[in-house]
Amino acid sequence: MKYNLFLIILLIPFAMHGQDTLKTKEVPENVRQSFERRNRNVENTVWVKENDKYIVSYENRRGIKEHKYYSKKGEMEKMVQKQSLDNIRDNMMEYIEDNYPRYEPYEMYYIEEGRRERYYSIYMRHKKADDPPKTEIQFNQSGQFITIENLYIPEQENDEDEGKIDEDFAEQVDQEADELRRIEEREVKKKNLPSNILEYVDELYPHPYRMKSARLTNSEKGPMYIVIMKIQGKDHHYKLTFDYNGQIQKDEKIYED
Repeated sequence: MKYNLFLIILLIPFAMHGQDTLKTKEVPENVRQSFERRNRNVENTVWVKENDKYIVSYENRRGIKEHKYYSKKGEMEKMVQKQSLDNIRDNMMEYIEDNYPRYEPYEMYYIEEGRRERYYSIYMRHKKADDPPKTEIQFNQSGQFITIENLYIPEQENDEDEGKIDEDFAEQVDQEADELRRIEEREVKKKNLPSNILEYVDELYPHPYRMKSARLTNSEKGPMYIVIMKIQGKDHHYKLTFDYNGQIQKDEKIYED
């Protein structure tokens, strides 16, 4: 189940101003009842419909803004709760300050998806950028780092080698494969992957998928690239197997314990 948090941020303000809102009678009864059973005496309830999902915006009994997504069957699929920046845990703030000192948080959300996925999403801006993108960093409920996306890197900070092929690495792999049909197994940087692999990943696994790892390994058929693609918070990942020329051999969905 994939939803973009940016959609929530953009959509709800319009809903609060009365655009594209639904009247109570326009919300399916099973959806409305599912919400009302668990959310009694809430205030400022506003419903909108996005594709086949029903989204409700409201204030809970503690006066905190929440948004919930329901399927047309009345199943609650996602909850997004706006949080005060004062709720950022010390270990989360320390991680940001130690690893991203040029960024400052400006929005924070607590998100629940399904029965198992719970995490915090913090939006940050680069302190010296004129028009920085929405950089999102995520932490689990214990405040441990999960991932960061849409990182802004000013031009003067760009790595001069970014995007360049490591020629020594490529030559070493070619020599090993030609002479022995076996290679020294190792982790591979994204920039060193064959263009066929990068094109496959870009087309079939766009944002919010992230490349968790890429590895060059041996097999009975010769050297193979193993690439792991994952969306934060999901209980599964995709294992992509490519031959040495970058041709896809297998695309597997693997559930994690």
